[in-house]
Amino acid sequence: MMGTLFGYFLRVYLGNFVRVIVGLAVVVLMIDMVELAQRTASVVDFTVVDMAWLAALRAPSFLTTIVPFVVLFAAMMTLLALNKRQELVITRASGMSAWQFIAPLCAGSLMIGLIVVLVFNSLATAGLALSEDVQIELGLKAPRGKSIVPWFRQLNEDGALIIGAEQASSGGTLLGRPSLFFFDANDNPVQRVDAETGRLADGNWVLTNARIYKDGGQSEAIAEFTTPASVDVKLLGQALTPPETISFYKLPASIESARAFGLPFAPYAMRWHALVALPALLVAMTLIAATVSLRFARFGHSSSAILGGVLAGFLLYVATALADALGGAGVVAAIVAAWLPVVAASFFGVTFLLHREDG
Repeated sequence: MMGTLFGYFLRVYLGNFVRVIVGLAVVVLMIDMVELAQRTASVVDFTVVDMAWLAALRAPSFLTTIVPFVVLFAAMMTLLALNKRQELVITRASGMSAWQFIAPLCAGSLMIGLIVVLVFNSLATAGLALSEDVQIELGLKAPRGKSIVPWFRQLNEDGALIIGAEQASSGGTLLGRPSLFFFDANDNPVQRVDAETGRLADGNWVLTNARIYKDGGQSEAIAEFTTPASVDVKLLGQALTPPETISFYKLPASIESARAFGLPFAPYAMRWHALVALPALLVAMTLIAATVSLRFARFGHSSSAILGGVLAGFLLYVATALADALGGAGVVAAIVAAWLPVVAASFFGVTFLLHREDG
């Protein structure tokens, strides 16, 4: 009987998870297409199909971010439906404890977490990186609130060159809206070049749709501007590749590469530990949903109980985001920042269930 109930509860839970994730995916695609429509209004021959394709490339990355909330809502939907149909009451009457009918949901959350980390993450990072390439090649401006690419300096035979951009992809070899400042051997400014896109090819920076500003305020538009590049491609890629576009399997190598180049490696370490802790975080979200279900089974439906479960999940998510920021900045060790919210939430859920179930 336990095996039959386990499989039944697991199927119901996974079905609800698929419904929630598909519904949110549709909403994400619609919102992203509206935002892309505003940003691509000036792009010629950019069709609705192209817009949908670009939005579909970016959607997996966002869905990976909100999967803890998806698990919370799916678990609450499952337990509330079982309560409404009196199935949990019958399960309890058969002599089974809350731990036994919560186990399938926890197993499902663990399985979802492993699939997200081991399979879906690679798809999401590849799609996000490809979407960044497409946006830069189309000449789109960076979304609001997106950080500017850090400035970097290279030395030339007759002086120095400082390069900055709004966006970067392809390991830093493709720049969106770059700005180049040229200096002579005495560090005096010579000229500035702004362009729509920039690409590192054959040892040169090739800028398209550029405008050159020289001393005196004079400017000149040019279709293509080329200048020698002396930067280390590996160093450039490490410095300009955000952790969100690196798959789970490549993050350890990125951490070691950042250490070797003397660059900040905390963001990459935090990203890796956060992905490792994600399956446990989803189980913690399931336990939080279970605390709401037990109150329903014993005391009847209550909107305040639902609100409490959602609020607890939201607080856990905020705590996780705060820990991620602290770990990414190197203020807290990455492994501590990734696992502390998970452990605290798990203890909270287990303690509440022990109190409600066993007194």
